[in-house]
Amino acid sequence: LARLDPPEDAQDEFDALLGHLDDVTADLRAVAVAARGNDVVKQRQAATRLVRSTGEVQQAETALKNAVEG
Repeated sequence: LARLDPPEDAQDEFDALLGHLDDVTADLRAVAVAARGNDVVKQRQAATRLVRSTGEVQQAETALKNAVEG
């Protein structure tokens, strides 16, 4: 995705989407680390962050779509 050139009017929304996707990646890694460590508290915290970051991706995706479609 980072190689794509969005329309000028949608650059900020595109950048936000990429940032939120990076957050999801980090949160998924945190979930995996917590699961391997058998730490229930860390698992719950990581899962909560993952749910939040996934929602942010959905919002950023909608904002990008709206910016591209006008």
